Parts: sequence; structure tokens; C-alpha cells
Amino acid sequence: MMQGEFDLAGWAHHRDPPFGDDWIEADWFRLVKRLLRAKG
Repeated sequence: MMQGEFDLAGWAHHRDPPFGDDWIEADWFRLVKRLLRAKG
């Protein structure tokens, strides 16, 4: 539902589904770092 709200508002967003116990450290954190570097 949140993704639909972002779409309606015209906001850019990325989806990174949780897999495993360390998904924040292993996947989400890397995605956020990469996105922040790209905004640079």
C-alpha cells in the first residue's frame, strides 16, 4: 500500500524485500548507501 501512495505522490522509491535475519545490514543498508552516493 505504501508503494501505491508513493506512486500517487510522484515520489521516487525502491523496493528491497526482507530476506533472512540480517536483511537490514546486508541488503537495505547497501541500497541506501548506493542511493545516497548517486544523489551526491
